[in-house]
Amino acid sequence: MFARLRPGRTSVSDIQNDLNTIGAASEAPTDTFPIGDNDNTSPIFVCQYCQKAYKSDRGLALHQRAKHEEFYHASNVPKARKKARWDDEELVLLAREEIRLTSLKIKNINAELIKVLPHRTLESIKGVSDPGRSWRADDQSLHLDHDSWIAKVRNEIVDFEFLAGLDVGLIKPDCLSEEDKEFINLDFNRWVESITAHNCAEVVPPGPKRRGRVGTRVAKAPGNVSHGVRQEGESTTATSVEIVPPNARSNKRKKRKRPNSSWGRRAAYKRTQDLFRKNKSRCAQDILSGSWERPRRGLPLEDQEPYWRGIFEQESVEDLRTPEPVGPVLWEMIDPISSAELETIMKAMKPGAPGPDGMVLSRLKHLNCEELRARFNLWLLAGYSPTSCCMGETVLLPKDQNDIRPPKHRPITMANIIVRCYHKLMARRMGDLMPISDRQKAFRAGDGLGENVFLLRAIIKHHTKGCLPLNVVFLDISKAFDSVSHQSILIAAKRMGVPPPLLSYLHEFYSRSQTRLRVGGKKSEPISVKRGVKQGDPMSVHLFNAVIDWALSTLDPDLGIKFNGVNLNHLAFADDIGLLTKTSVGAQNQIDRLNDHLNRCGLFISAGSTGKSASLRIDVDGKRKLWVVNPNVHLHVAGEDIPAKSIGETYEYLGVPLSAKGTIPQSANKLQKYLDNLSRAPLKPQQRLYILKRHVIPALYHQLVLSDCSKGLLKFLDVKIRGAVKRWLKLPKDTNDFFIHAPVIEGGLGVAVLKNAIPLMRKSRLEKLLGSSDPAVAAVAGTSFVADMLRSDSVPLQVAGIPICNKENLKRALAYGLHRSVDGSGLNKCSQVSIANKWVDSPTHLMSGANYIGAIKVRGNLMATAARMARGRPQRDVACDACGRTESLGHILQVCPRTSGARIDRHNSVLARTVKVLVKNHWSVLVEPAIPTPAGIRRPDIVAWKGGSTCYVIDVTVVADNADLDRAHQLKIEHYDTQHVRDWALRVSGTASITFSSISFNWRGALAGPSYELLKNSLALGEYEIALLATIVMEKGYQTWLDFKRSTFRQRWRNG
Repeated sequence: MFARLRPGRTSVSDIQNDLNTIGAASEAPTDTFPIGDNDNTSPIFVCQYCQKAYKSDRGLALHQRAKHEEFYHASNVPKARKKARWDDEELVLLAREEIRLTSLKIKNINAELIKVLPHRTLESIKGVSDPGRSWRADDQSLHLDHDSWIAKVRNEIVDFEFLAGLDVGLIKPDCLSEEDKEFINLDFNRWVESITAHNCAEVVPPGPKRRGRVGTRVAKAPGNVSHGVRQEGESTTATSVEIVPPNARSNKRKKRKRPNSSWGRRAAYKRTQDLFRKNKSRCAQDILSGSWERPRRGLPLEDQEPYWRGIFEQESVEDLRTPEPVGPVLWEMIDPISSAELETIMKAMKPGAPGPDGMVLSRLKHLNCEELRARFNLWLLAGYSPTSCCMGETVLLPKDQNDIRPPKHRPITMANIIVRCYHKLMARRMGDLMPISDRQKAFRAGDGLGENVFLLRAIIKHHTKGCLPLNVVFLDISKAFDSVSHQSILIAAKRMGVPPPLLSYLHEFYSRSQTRLRVGGKKSEPISVKRGVKQGDPMSVHLFNAVIDWALSTLDPDLGIKFNGVNLNHLAFADDIGLLTKTSVGAQNQIDRLNDHLNRCGLFISAGSTGKSASLRIDVDGKRKLWVVNPNVHLHVAGEDIPAKSIGETYEYLGVPLSAKGTIPQSANKLQKYLDNLSRAPLKPQQRLYILKRHVIPALYHQLVLSDCSKGLLKFLDVKIRGAVKRWLKLPKDTNDFFIHAPVIEGGLGVAVLKNAIPLMRKSRLEKLLGSSDPAVAAVAGTSFVADMLRSDSVPLQVAGIPICNKENLKRALAYGLHRSVDGSGLNKCSQVSIANKWVDSPTHLMSGANYIGAIKVRGNLMATAARMARGRPQRDVACDACGRTESLGHILQVCPRTSGARIDRHNSVLARTVKVLVKNHWSVLVEPAIPTPAGIRRPDIVAWKGGSTCYVIDVTVVADNADLDRAHQLKIEHYDTQHVRDWALRVSGTASITFSSISFNWRGALAGPSYELLKNSLALGEYEIALLATIVMEKGYQTWLDFKRSTFRQRWRNG
């Protein structure tokens, strides 16, 4: 039941094909015919060599293998495969020949390699080759003008052997000699060659095999064969490769004809399930957007490349301005990098896709930290990095799944992992030192998004309440990250105090920047990037902030509003800018100033009917003490009108719909759309629950927390969510709400309750405003707007009669409400071992959808029984029709004679799985041995020992949900812990250390704490295996209930 199948192979025919492929099924000719006259009876299988008959083809195959070996093996010779696995010897030959050809500088090595392995195709050889990387650097001039800093950096790098050929002391402050630059470039190649030759086998962890795919691992070549790094023009690497063999059969399936009209539904189901296994987040996006109904499609590289090549290769706008510096030069930004700082950065890095070098984070962390630090310090001193470090790979992420046009994609560029590490380090220094204005909230520490939203809401509320005029202009910059001029980036960085060596590095990095588009597994030719910052590069966000900060500094400080004593004329979050003025004329003036500056930086404001810019104008009639929203267009930019919002229209500012009336949440429609798409999608119920908890509900938090939402709206959303959960899991209508909302570890389903969670989240966000260092935010925190919101959110919430003040209290209250209910009283033991509840929260493929629903209903005591159906109906009979006792779920699963066989099967399934894992871990195991004692035969389920260590005598039990699990565990110990059993265990295991224990579950899936300690610490079972035992208990509990309903067994009683 818990066998693992390949993804997409679920039918009987598919599994049989798999067995045939690996030779498990015999292909010997047999005669098969049915028994009797009825064609529906089971067939028999006759051996053609001796005419013996067998009931199954497996029995016939075993017979032929034992009695007719020659014929059996001759008839089962495997057929030649088109895509056979690579043998180790083939890989050794391939690696040696590749090294030899590389040393001879032979071009088109793959064509030569096919001569060594003529039975292989050119495509298969290309599939296992691992092209090397070229590391070169162009000659560049350096401008270093800080003698003390140069000396400080030199001291950090002179002691390393890989710089022995470079006289660092002769480096001039203004430039390097040609020999020095050439040596640095060659030395970098040698360093990469060194880590490739000596570290690759250690740093590539032996991960799980990829199914149906050939994987490569770079390994150290044997002997004294030297490794070389591939130079430009060569097509393979000089390192040997160890090939991870593919699975036994090919993953390629034959195309099937459409048998009937349900083919489309099955194809959609398979496509969705495959995507869910590979990438749950991406699958959730497709499901919620409704794009799962059609195959994911995208423009091929041939259609994408012309557009993006035109974007990237367009020359930057020339910018020769020389602004006044904001402050002094920040020489501490390029202080020598310390080991502690580098280690902190490497720990903070998260795994991601490899760049052009193919190196992943785990491999980077195995490099010599001191050498890497010295390398980075040399880059600081020289002011440039090798040219190969300027190459990136760009992937195109769709902004809208339903729109595949090139402009509707976001280009994300990935650099080499070493460059990413260096840039992340420098980005942290930039973020700490650059004097960016407090008005720019993007890519900075703190709750900048929440601060801007609350600030704008408070401003609008203040002006409408006080009948004050206000003009808010929302401006959006078109293709801001891709269009900004490289010259403007350097000027803005210099204005912020970036020191000359780092400016030189940035100049060389961007002037030599190239990328390749990667679309659908194909890569384009190199594209020169002549403008824009690299999205995905850690430094890009700070450089872009510097450009926008420079642009915003040109706004007239005398134009704007005064809010609680603070002058404000704009808000900014990256390229989302909001201008604040009192008059329309002032707003137009600020727009013209900003637009003029942005145009000189290569940036343009999007306006008109297709743009995202808009305005909100509040006019005031002083005599009538009346404010109105003027819907007439009154602003323009670059000849295009900026649309004006009316009183009934909203503008989505940073994800929150804003209007003059405040925020108008649209969460109800959004939630309904998501729930409809989830219900229609071809998903299993546990997958629907997973997406609901991980994606749907969190997607509502942002708007609900930052907007005005009533308690009635939150209750309405909770009702919608509970209704969907009950439909998906087929729960009865009287299911306790606490069962749905209580934490999984406490026995519930863990679905968030919005009416309690949102006020707590909003209160936490508002409290952060009180401690903000931004004067404008501090001014907002002192207004009645924030005070009123805090007052409403500070009203004590009560759940199950318990006051709620934080998230932990909320979880405890939900658990208390569940455990005091009739159906949830037996779940109070679930928190003893949290891992036993993992199956509830995980979209595992070990359980079918029907079994998962059944297990959830067993866990919540929600099965249809006579006792449950009689609630509120006192006249209804509650007696069990099998034994006459009260028919409750506990009675069915634990004591009813009708389900005796099913209970034994539940016990044996837990026992069999435990024994299987122990045997796999090299334990010596005896199963249910008969141990004679004066009190009778004792039969513990498991007697296990390993070597001369402790011998464990273990019994498996599943008890009632109202039983004390620790007491049940102790009773098992007392039952078997006798001197006769100890003497017997000593004779069998040879060790005097005997430990008695049990694996004690209750029928709700809760595991005793001592049993967990035994499985985890003593028997060394993994958490996955422990969770699987709980899954077996619950699944078998559901099967027991099914057996009870399907059976007609009745116990007979004697009269008198």
